[in-house]
Amino acid sequence: MSIPSKIHAIDREKAKQDLENHALLIAEGYQNGTLVELQKVGWQMTWNYLLKALRTCCPGFSEIEYGIALNQAFGKVE
Repeated sequence: MSIPSKIHAIDREKAKQDLENHALLIAEGYQNGTLVELQKVGWQMTWNYLLKALRTCCPGFSEIEYGIALNQAFGKVE
């Protein structure tokens, strides 16, 4: 693996960790009721809002990666 490839891999790992940390904060906020505006909409709209919040914090991932991170975060806070 070349030096630039190693740096890219390290940056990607850090970005993944940031994604997981932000997903956990979002899931905790939802569970704690601090996202009050979401209490009046259905689950699909809520999920879309949570994904949008995660995309805003951590750009550059695929929709699948955002969904996985959020699902795993909800698994940790339950």
